Formats: sequence, structure tokens, C-alpha cells
Amino acid sequence: MCIRDRSDGDLVVVGETSEVNLAFSVPSTSRFGIARFNSDGSPDTDFSDDGFARVSFNADAESRPWDVVIQSDGKMVVAGWTNVDSDDDSELNFAVTRLNTNGSLDNSFSSNGTMQVDFGVYDSYAHALAIQSDGKIVVAGTYDFSDGDSKMVVARLNSNGCLLYTSDAADERS
Repeated sequence: MCIRDRSDGDLVVVGETSEVNLAFSVPSTSRFGIARFNSDGSPDTDFSDDGFARVSFNADAESRPWDVVIQSDGKMVVAGWTNVDSDDDSELNFAVTRLNTNGSLDNSFSSNGTMQVDFGVYDSYAHALAIQSDGKIVVAGTYDFSDGDSKMVVARLNSNGCLLYTSDAADERS
């Protein structure tokens, strides 16, 4: 979970969310959960009608957020990881989304508001992000090899969500 204070005193909180399937009494797949609260602690109903937005990356695939940054225009960029598909054993990729100030997906970001960065056949987890002064987005995390070793990896995105750069996650361990 990550909490960010907006310049107006509101708070933005990101964390994992899921809903219970009442027919089977089991939780559904986890998603990115983004909540915005007014400075008095009440949900901000100008954000996604109830103060809470959910973002999915792949149908029925697990997704978990780790960090959020609020841009100068009030839009929120959230990064974490997602399974490539609904198979729990599938590869994990960096997952990045941008939301408008009203909580909707920003379709000017990677054409649908979400994007993934694939570093290779093993799992990658985004842990932190930053917005550069020129609007470019830097996402950092780890790439885990099958033997348990891991390596730091970095991706740089244009402000529109297009991938500009990824560090090399090849099996060369440095």
C-alpha cells in the first residue's frame, strides 16, 4: 500500500482490492485499487463517483499496485505488477496505469490507460516510480530469475505511455 498527499490536502491511497463472488463465497482476482479521500477523511465522490477506482490489466489475472505519483495536472500514475494471463503460474510484468482526476482511465496514456513492460520470461515487479520534469515516467523494480536471484530493472516511458527504454534483464547477472 502507498499513500500520497495531494497539494490540496486530499490523500490518494493505492492497494490491492478484490470482491467476493457471492455465488461461491470466494474472493475474485485482485486488482489495482485507488482511493481518494478529502482532507476530512471522507471519500472524494468527485473521484469515480464513490472515491474508489479499480483497474484490471488482463482478464481474470492478478494485479497489485506498489506506488503512486500525482502529476502536476492532478492525474495519477500507478505502478505495480500483473500476471500476463489468468493462469496463476504465468509470468509477471510491470503494470502501469494513469487515471484522470475523476478516476477514469486516461486513454491518452498507451491508448487505453494501461500498459505493461515485459523484461523477459521471468517475473518482474515494479516497486517505485517517478515523474521527470519533462513528463517522462521512470519505473524501477526487480526481475526475479528462476533460481531465486534477482536484478534491479528500470523502464522509462514517454508521457503518453510509450516505452522509451528498459534496462537489460538478460541472464547476464551483474
